[in-house]
Amino acid sequence: MTYKDAADKNAFYRAQRKADPERFLATDRRSNEKRRLRIAGRPRPPACEACGAPGGETRVEKLVPDHDHGTGKFRGWICMRCNLALGIAQDDLNRLLNLVGYLRKVGGEP
Repeated sequence: MTYKDAADKNAFYRAQRKADPERFLATDRRSNEKRRLRIAGRPRPPACEACGAPGGETRVEKLVPDHDHGTGKFRGWICMRCNLALGIAQDDLNRLLNLVGYLRKVGGEP
């Protein structure tokens, strides 16, 4: 098929995606997985490398590649909960240690 220009080609694929979203969803998942493996340089393990929780299919259980925001270097595969916690703490080790101390102080330790 020939297209008049890039906009015409994009419009064609948008229409195709809208008409058969399931077909494109499977392709998107495969593409995302390949991209993640390229970034990580090694396969995803069965469990989070930070907390040890088994990887799953739900959004919060899914293991994602973690990277250093300063260098962009891959660090490991972690679950979304750990990834969010690191992001909110801005990878600040002192902040995370202070949170551990806080939990100990208020009786959050089992």
